[in-house]
Amino acid sequence: MMDIRSASRTHVGGREVNEDAALERPDLGLFVLADGAGGQGAGDVASQLALGSLATAFEASGEGRAERADVDSFGLYVDARRLVSAIQHANRAVMERRQAEGQNAMGTTVVAALPAASYGSIHVAHVGDSRCYRWRDGLLELLTEDHSLLQDVLEMWPDMGDDVLKKLPRNVVTRALGMQDPLRVTVRTFELVPRDRYLLCSDGITEALAPFRINALLGMAHSPEEAAESLVDAAREAGARDNITALVVVCAPGEDTEAVAPPSVEPAFLVPTGERESVPPHGDDEPEIVILGELGQEWREALDELTRKA
Repeated sequence: MMDIRSASRTHVGGREVNEDAALERPDLGLFVLADGAGGQGAGDVASQLALGSLATAFEASGEGRAERADVDSFGLYVDARRLVSAIQHANRAVMERRQAEGQNAMGTTVVAALPAASYGSIHVAHVGDSRCYRWRDGLLELLTEDHSLLQDVLEMWPDMGDDVLKKLPRNVVTRALGMQDPLRVTVRTFELVPRDRYLLCSDGITEALAPFRINALLGMAHSPEEAAESLVDAAREAGARDNITALVVVCAPGEDTEAVAPPSVEPAFLVPTGERESVPPHGDDEPEIVILGELGQEWREALDELTRKA
């Protein structure tokens, strides 16, 4: 069995309020990072509320889990489905708070990792542009894909000219908790290998540090505490303008590591990893914008206009 260890560090960075939040629940095997949006009294509330609601829902869904199979009759991991359900629960909690307080721009991204050492897998779920990286044997791989306006444009119009792309804001996400119900959550399952290191981070890290720098800091650290602290310190020294948060999860080998084996059923959530460069920092000092309600339609109309001109 592998020993899962973690540590997190956060700093306000170039903002006045820290809207980032991190959750470490080793008793549940659950590790989550949230990056709130909407300004003071909105983004910070959204991220904290999302983490609390997510953990509560995930813990409640674990009743009787020991008696259930790891993979259901559809070939899907039961724990991955539990994780997505918990995120949906958190989304509804944020929506209810936003509506109750009349906040039009309250939302939060979320990225979660759920190592399942008993069957040698890790489930990664995310909404928005907070990221999860895996460091393995000196190789850094990005396991998530930003739910951002820029990413959507590149997927739909890959041949769009750079002159048009430069006009798009870098700080707009197209999915976030608090936006709509139900919310589309991306979840993937990967093989869990001893000595793997996982980084959950907000864009305060990825906008300030190049992938090679993240790779080096994760690889040189002797503990998750050292890794998280060095990443946050490096982002601060690089002049990060956003909140900075790093949550590092390390899979330390145990005495019976060789006994760990994946389920006999091949799950649909098992997919290959990908690697992608960081998105350049946006050119303003406004907090991250979350597309909520009618704002989404406005951006779609503006985007249609841009593509026509392209």
